[in-house]
Amino acid sequence: MKKLVLTFLIFLSTSSLSENYICSHELSRFDRPGEIETVTYERIGTSFLAN
Repeated sequence: MKKLVLTFLIFLSTSSLSENYICSHELSRFDRPGEIETVTYERIGTSFLAN
């Protein structure tokens, strides 16, 4: 019974972890001074998806 509970907890914790990155930068380099762009990336498997 202890092994079953431990296995379940390990599975639950690894499946609920995700990596999110928030990147922002100022757009003066692109002739848009004063504007800030923010992009959120989420890691799913081995790739990143922009949200």
